[in-house]
Amino acid sequence: MRIKNYLLTGLLACMTLLILSSCKKSSTSNNNSNYYVKVNKNGTLLSYPLVTGELGPDQLDASLTDLVIRGQSTDASEVLDIVIQVSGPLTPGTYVTGLLSPQVIFDLTIQNGANIKNFRAEDAPGMPPSFFTVTLTTVNQDVVEGTFTGNYLYNDFGTSTPEVMTFTSGEFRINPIP
Repeated sequence: MRIKNYLLTGLLACMTLLILSSCKKSSTSNNNSNYYVKVNKNGTLLSYPLVTGELGPDQLDASLTDLVIRGQSTDASEVLDIVIQVSGPLTPGTYVTGLLSPQVIFDLTIQNGANIKNFRAEDAPGMPPSFFTVTLTTVNQDVVEGTFTGNYLYNDFGTSTPEVMTFTSGEFRINPIP
């Protein structure tokens, strides 16, 4: 009986390793200097050490194309996501927040222990509208690169004191996975 349990456990472990090693990865993480996400946040230029990206059909509606650009700190305490969703193929050009189509989302999550802040391209009370423009200069299956400009991100997630973060410009170059 003991030998049967060992064989069964060994077989299960081998199958698990085989399945995990053959699965298509859903994203790539790259700290190669050829790929980057750089931002000007609160007047300071920041380059995220980990960069990932995806480019391909939307999982719920194949007529839409999604681009996800992610930059994050090594410990994942800070994660920036820039998402562009268009009808049809994504091409080089200029995309802006505030439209239903194409849709552009800026989202910065900062976590310090249990304290989570979620800054978004969303209008803050008493301020001009939050606005971002993303310019894609290269879009293909190997590289997506471009720049962005904007004014601020707003956090009112789980806080009684909303915050505004100056977030004015940046550039990116990613190696997207399909």
